[in-house]
Amino acid sequence: MEPQKSPSGPVNCLISYTDKTFYVSRNGVIIGLFFDPGEAPPEGVFLMLEGQEPADPHLPGAIIHPWSVLSLTGGVAQTDAVTCMRDRIRIPSNFRQAIQQLIKPGTILPATHESSTPQTRSGTDFSMMRPEAPKKSTK
Repeated sequence: MEPQKSPSGPVNCLISYTDKTFYVSRNGVIIGLFFDPGEAPPEGVFLMLEGQEPADPHLPGAIIHPWSVLSLTGGVAQTDAVTCMRDRIRIPSNFRQAIQQLIKPGTILPATHESSTPQTRSGTDFSMMRPEAPKKSTK
């Protein structure tokens, strides 16, 4: 993990099953990744929510937040998709501890069969929502 590459701003994650890589980026800059994240869960877009769920035996000591499914492909029920994601993705403990401080409610996690390349990634101007432009004064 190299969070100093982009020291502040929103954090996003991406799992590419084609690359067999879990990416963590801040402001469009990759600050961490690990290879072979495990068996591929369903393709979709997941969102971390506020709150806390019961402890997960796979992640001792971790605070477990609920996740919502924003979109899903492959015919899997939404309730099964989050369980599938948790059961199949194996994050090494040192990487998990490093990202646990960075990933907060509101974090988006796309899981895709597409490859992450410079042509498919956004640049450093990436934002999930574009701020509204200031209104010009009519005085």
